[in-house]
Amino acid sequence: MTRSLTVLAIVAVVGSFGPSVSWAQEPARNSVPADDLVARALTANPELRAARAAIEAAKGRLRQAGLRPNPMLELSGTQNATGTDNMQMIGLSWPLDLGGRKDARVAVAARELAVKQAEVADRERRLAAEVRMKAGAVLGAARDVRVTDDLLAANRQTEALIHQRVTRGATPALDEQLLRVEVTRLEAQRAGQVGRLESLRLQLMPLVGLAAPAPLGVTGDLEGPLTLPEAATAIDIALRQRPDLRMGELEERLAAARVEKERAEGRVDASLFGQYQRQETGFDVKGLDSAGRLRPIMDTFNMLTVGVSIMLPVRNQNQGNITAAAAELEGARQRRQATDLVVREEVGAAYAQYDAAERARDIYAGQVLDNLLQRSGVLREPVPGQIDFVHRTVQEYLTAKQFTDDGDLDRGRPGNLSLADRAAGDGAVVGLARGDSQDGSAAGCRVAGGEGREPRDRGGGGAGGGAVADGDEDSGGGGGAKDE
Repeated sequence: MTRSLTVLAIVAVVGSFGPSVSWAQEPARNSVPADDLVARALTANPELRAARAAIEAAKGRLRQAGLRPNPMLELSGTQNATGTDNMQMIGLSWPLDLGGRKDARVAVAARELAVKQAEVADRERRLAAEVRMKAGAVLGAARDVRVTDDLLAANRQTEALIHQRVTRGATPALDEQLLRVEVTRLEAQRAGQVGRLESLRLQLMPLVGLAAPAPLGVTGDLEGPLTLPEAATAIDIALRQRPDLRMGELEERLAAARVEKERAEGRVDASLFGQYQRQETGFDVKGLDSAGRLRPIMDTFNMLTVGVSIMLPVRNQNQGNITAAAAELEGARQRRQATDLVVREEVGAAYAQYDAAERARDIYAGQVLDNLLQRSGVLREPVPGQIDFVHRTVQEYLTAKQFTDDGDLDRGRPGNLSLADRAAGDGAVVGLARGDSQDGSAAGCRVAGGEGREPRDRGGGGAGGGAVADGDEDSGGGGGAKDE
């Protein structure tokens, strides 16, 4: 499982290449294929949906940045509280938005949108990798449970067999007790594995936006084919495709656009304005009009004003904001360089972990098993592909080990066996520990209770040692190491 999860880690840190990893597990209730889980997560994950909403917000800000400032209409009226004088005024001002302000705003908003899109792409990559890793962990945990179930079934069958042999006196009770301890240990191990499996299934559900009442199962194959490129090629692919690296580059461009925007805000700006005034005013005296009539002295004035308002950046040229934006630009550059190094390190580390997993697999598949067969003296392979235990009982193994540790293997020669040794059946065990063949070189070893009987050959030999003599069950005799 470590190798399979490492493959998924490589896909996560590099990006996407080659065929998708397949999965395999017997279908369970509420089970979903791993590829379907990834597709569902990319559409239903709440955090990813929130990030996509941020893209829509950035699009709105981009649209807003392209709009010019609105003109301003002013209306007012004035009335003399103690007289008849009054004035009405209407004015219009139109900001010109000079100094490249609009272009700077649009550039900043456009790059913010690109950053949000790259951020969503990176979230999708991370989410897909997390779902695949979690699904792989679920499959691995399920396989651990199945392996433990197989071990439990085999050990329970062996326990039943050993119990019958103990009942007949053919095997020491210690063997049954030790096997019972192993069965109990496997049961406890299975309980922990089942708990871990259920926990992993529950952890997978929020990633795909589910809140089902039962834990989510996974189907697929952990050993699916996947062709990996060379490490150097994978680094090049990652540097071209990784959304987080792309996002770092876009953030650097965004910071540069913000510097230009702050500079534009510190340049000269102007607004056009126009104003119309109508004023009625008079005096508290009367005069004669052209017809010779007395009338109050009043007149109406219509005035039109046109001008321009200029903002002069004499003291405030936005120096502080420009300095801050420049510092943010330098920080963005450093973060991009750091991301570049992180990408290279992640790909290299993933490939190193993958190579280590392959070496471990080769060691377990070859060297460990070979050493157990050739050097441990505990296992043997009488037929290619069929492996069994040389010692049938713990007592046989302990006796052989004691003779080996004492360096007293010559004690098992037919002429050197004492009466007690022959009565205990240690001669066959010594021959096994010494590696005697089964062609008669240990023929002088007698089984318990049978001075005149020849031991029956169990076959084998080789590096793991010879076979142990088998007692007749109908006479109550045990194996070669049984001590009556």
